[in-house]
Amino acid sequence: MPVCNVEFAQLHVQRSYYFEPQFNLTDSAMAAELVVEDTPFSCTECGKPFGSTRSIEKVISKLSDHSMFQQSARTDMLKMCEDCRVEAMFAQNDKTMDVGERRKPRTTDDYMN
Repeated sequence: MPVCNVEFAQLHVQRSYYFEPQFNLTDSAMAAELVVEDTPFSCTECGKPFGSTRSIEKVISKLSDHSMFQQSARTDMLKMCEDCRVEAMFAQNDKTMDVGERRKPRTTDDYMN
C-alpha cells in the first residue's frame, strides 16, 4: 500500500486555502469600457442596418471560396438584410428554392380501376 506523504498533504491543504484578490470592487469597475467599435453595415437594397461591417466582411471573405458563393449574386445576398435576402432568393431563376410539381394524390379507386 502506498504511504501518503505528510508534507505533501500539508502543503496541498495550505495551497487550497490560499486566496488571491482578483475582483475589482472599486467604482471604476462598474464604469462602461469601450472594447471594440465598428460601424453598422447597411443593407445594399433597403439601407437597413443589420450587422457590423467587420463581421459581414469576414463572413464574405470566409465564404468566397465556397462553391455556393462563386456567383457574385450569391455573395451580394450576404450584404442584404434578412427581409431583402429572402425576396432575392425567391426572385432567382436558378431553381434553388423550387420544390417541383405537387404529386397527384392517389386513392383506392385509382388502384381498383
